[in-house]
Amino acid sequence: MVALPWDQINAFLLYSGGAENRKDLFDRALTGIGDIIPWDVGIGVFDRDIRCVACGGWDRRTFEHYNTHYYSKVPFILYDERGVARRGKDVVQWGQMPDSEFIRDFARPLGLDSGLSPFRPAWPLNISVQRSKDSAPFTKRDCEILDIINGHFHNYLTLLARRGEIPDIPPADEKAAVKETLRLGYHLTEREMQLLEGLCDGLSNKALAANLFVSERTVKAHLTSIFYKTGCRSRMELVALVHRAF
Repeated sequence: MVALPWDQINAFLLYSGGAENRKDLFDRALTGIGDIIPWDVGIGVFDRDIRCVACGGWDRRTFEHYNTHYYSKVPFILYDERGVARRGKDVVQWGQMPDSEFIRDFARPLGLDSGLSPFRPAWPLNISVQRSKDSAPFTKRDCEILDIINGHFHNYLTLLARRGEIPDIPPADEKAAVKETLRLGYHLTEREMQLLEGLCDGLSNKALAANLFVSERTVKAHLTSIFYKTGCRSRMELVALVHRAF
């Protein structure tokens, strides 16, 4: 198993999770990800058509050139039968790709040598980063990190979109609004919300069971349900996702 820098990932998720709106989330993601996955050419948020909706590093001409023509010629996204990008195919060595109009007229002049693009078609937006030959090629470890970040990026977009759907909560009551958005956005039960609050306080399964007057087995069952509903894979990821609510 690849060792991941969870402290850095958690710090990034906490920073991104504090976004007040969609633009703020884009800005935080594009400026903060370089601390975990350094890049020297560009970084972008791409939609399902592989069109860049928010880019950093590219100049305006390159941004417009890509989005009006070359986005349709990106050859490196390979999907399995479920429509999910294949593992191990997400790290692209641009310099080793077959010659094409896209490579000749876009990638090569820009200095692209490697790209990291773990796209998931089910998600409306995904983050991608690019490096030149002056930087080390991306690794599968980098891909794992970006995959986690993209999952939470999708979660944050979902929560931001649903905040406007929460009725009867005074605007001043920020925590109540965030908590209700979290509950409705992931279809969490009241007991699961109580368990999440204990997680944010750093409680162990044993302590959670005592606080909720249930068995540790029940706590584990609730955790399994929460992991499934949110897409999180660790307690740290859960805390990063829900910290503003508690």
